[in-house]
Amino acid sequence: MKLFLSFLFLLFAAIAHSQTYVKVADKPEYEKYLAYCNEHDCQTFEVLGKVPILKVGTVYTDAEAKYYIKEPLTITWLKVGTNSITVSESEKLISVKITLLIRRRTPTIPDFYKTWMTHRLP
Repeated sequence: MKLFLSFLFLLFAAIAHSQTYVKVADKPEYEKYLAYCNEHDCQTFEVLGKVPILKVGTVYTDAEAKYYIKEPLTITWLKVGTNSITVSESEKLISVKITLLIRRRTPTIPDFYKTWMTHRLP
C-alpha cells in the first residue's frame, strides 16, 4: 500500500510540475517566443512521381490508349523521402523540386519554459 501511495504521489508531482499557463511576469518574453516560433523558413523538397506512357509511332499514350493530346496527364506522386522506386518500361520517373514555408517550431508552454527560458534553442 505504501508503494502504491508513493507512486501516486510521484505521479501527482510530475503532473503538477509541468507548466500549463504562462506566468504574468513571463508574458513579454512569451510574446517574443511566439514571434520566433511563428516565423517561417524556406525548405526545399524533392518530390518524385511516375507517369504511365507508351510511345506509339510519334504520339505518347498510356496503357489504355488514351492519347495525352486531349487527356490530362495522370501522375502518381510518391511520398517525400521515398528511397526505393520501381518504374516499369511503360512508366517514366519525373522529379519536381518545391520550396515550402515551414514554421520554425510549434509553440507550447512547456517548450517555452524548457527551451526558450533556459536558452537551449537549437
